[in-house]
Amino acid sequence: MRQYENMQIGLHKVSNGIGLVGVLLLAMMVVGCQKGSAGRFQQATLAAGAPEGTKPSIVGGIELSLDGGGTYKMNGFPATEGSWKEEGEEITLTPKDGKGEKYVLRKKSADEYEQVEPKRSVPTFWIRVPKT
Repeated sequence: MRQYENMQIGLHKVSNGIGLVGVLLLAMMVVGCQKGSAGRFQQATLAAGAPEGTKPSIVGGIELSLDGGGTYKMNGFPATEGSWKEEGEEITLTPKDGKGEKYVLRKKSADEYEQVEPKRSVPTFWIRVPKT
């Protein structure tokens, strides 16, 4: 009888361990479902005719926030918000209620996107704000 009780306790411990692993896997999947490009970005520009390899200069006060749920907020003139989607190497920002311009950003690196639309007079980029 004693041996049978030990076997039940051992199985109970194993099933608790499997449950814990299941909960951890589920948590990792939920976190993994967030879009990889979510985060905060600052606008940056390059001077017209800048030599190859020149780093863009940050434009103070203009920031873009992409949340993991597919919505964005951009301050500036005018401030806009709406939805965003990532397809391949591009992010498309669509303003809420059709107010404002649609933006298309093309990935240059994990932390930098080049603004493809709308075109500006100088090359425009969005650079990830370092986490603090």
